[in-house]
Amino acid sequence: MWLYYLLFAWMCYLNFIANRPGSRLSGKVQFFLSVLPAVAISAFRGVGVGTDTEQYITAVGLLDSLGYDEYMSLGMYGDYEPGFILLLKLCTFFPDPAFALICISSLLIFGVQYYVLYKTSANPGSSYFLYFLGTMYYFGLTGMRQALAVSFVMMAFMCLDRNDGTRAVLWTGLAITFHYTALIFVPLLLVSRVNPSKKIWLTMGVAIAVLILVAPLSPILFTVIGKYNGYVKYGGEYLVSGRMMPIIQITFFGYMLYAYQCAINHLKLKDGSREVMFANIGVYSSFLGVLVGIVTMEVNLFYRFMYFLIPIQCITLSTIFKGDLSRKMKLIKGVAYAAFVLLFIAFLFVDSGWFGINQYALYWN
Repeated sequence: MWLYYLLFAWMCYLNFIANRPGSRLSGKVQFFLSVLPAVAISAFRGVGVGTDTEQYITAVGLLDSLGYDEYMSLGMYGDYEPGFILLLKLCTFFPDPAFALICISSLLIFGVQYYVLYKTSANPGSSYFLYFLGTMYYFGLTGMRQALAVSFVMMAFMCLDRNDGTRAVLWTGLAITFHYTALIFVPLLLVSRVNPSKKIWLTMGVAIAVLILVAPLSPILFTVIGKYNGYVKYGGEYLVSGRMMPIIQITFFGYMLYAYQCAINHLKLKDGSREVMFANIGVYSSFLGVLVGIVTMEVNLFYRFMYFLIPIQCITLSTIFKGDLSRKMKLIKGVAYAAFVLLFIAFLFVDSGWFGINQYALYWN
């Protein structure tokens, strides 16, 4: 794990240098110095570094040896979303399909995600910092298929920032073809420009209360969906050692919801500005995060929705809480950053099986 900590320390050092008075370290140089080692560590990793990665390496090997038609008859492997299967097929044209899959996915995951942080955040260095603390880098090493979908959702977010709704919809559609959980971004597409009124806050509160009551019924829905039945069957087993994670999720996103509410109420955000849109999407993504945490108490599958929401927090938090802030807003910002630190610390104490990250090894070992 020391290599990941070195990467984090390197990003912290770059951020320190960039924020020094008179620093000549430009945002573009900081981006490249941050993203290149992140991509390289991922691209050259061994198959066993991430448990999900092992499954996808098996899949691309089967597709290469059996051909498309026979591969699609294999059940679980043939049930992958069409966009991901197309990527697997592309990798079979390389001499080493497994290595090609790891390299291409690493570039698409970390290259794209760091790029969006760089292009959309008012303080990219801080966003890189929060991105790592939010366990996004670790997740990208194992949850390949969903992490690819996260990249495309982040591209959709960047299009929203540029008032390009059409491309935002297209990127979201592409994300869904890699992992169906990307559907969680659809409501954010619809409400990103809607300012949360008192009525909306009340509605969100009622929705949280109702979900707490009906969440125990959620496993029934998944028992009728063959693809996800395994999460229900084994979800309890996964949650035994990590039962605190859903509670941590709820607490984390609950505080973020409060922080964005304070930002909307106390900061002088100009109507129609990107800061207002970021604050809105920060509120609604935090609300969804609380809902996800509640349902994760019952069905293990839902915790993965969190990984579409954390990058949004990394961008919006750094963009909204900037400049000359009052003492109260500085405190709220500081606690929000501390929440990311606590999330990362909690991750360190969770059973490794929850995230599926093993000791780092090179591909050729």
